[in-house]
Amino acid sequence: TGAGQAVALIDSGVDAMHPAFSGAKIVHGPVFSSAWPAGVSGQNTPDDLTALGHGTQLAGIIVGQGSSGFARHVGMAPAATLYNLKAAYQTSQNEAWMPGADMLAALDYAVLHTPAKIVNISFSLGLGNGMQGYDGGDTGTILTLMENIVQNYAIALVTSAAVAPGFASGTPVAPATLRNGIAVGAM
Repeated sequence: TGAGQAVALIDSGVDAMHPAFSGAKIVHGPVFSSAWPAGVSGQNTPDDLTALGHGTQLAGIIVGQGSSGFARHVGMAPAATLYNLKAAYQTSQNEAWMPGADMLAALDYAVLHTPAKIVNISFSLGLGNGMQGYDGGDTGTILTLMENIVQNYAIALVTSAAVAPGFASGTPVAPATLRNGIAVGAM
């Protein structure tokens, strides 16, 4: 049930008013917005204002209550406390994007300022092909920092095992390649 557990979700925010979260324990952390492009709406609110609803969907998988018409959709840990750490935004092309500095700042906040021992980041590093992703930069450095955080703070880092076009079939991309991470391919 997740009772007594905390999970940090680093994503596009959470629409906590969604009926699937009636009774859920959702704590809104700060918004990490160091590199938001000009004119992007909703950048200073923890709500998921993206048309994609990526963060809200993940929150449902984690703490969905199966309430108000969503009886079949109970999350994996409905009694857990979810820490919503918004670090992604929607581009004008309806893509979710997470600047690397914001991803790391949110991860740092999760381990230093929340009781979460489980952190979810369902974004891929360095795709740069119109998929949900990261703004580029040195993927190796980002992975090294993530690996150090996982080891030093004894957290479970859960990532999506995204497969990028052009890669060998079934080959996941970072951060699903972390040695000490947990990559989820499908549920």
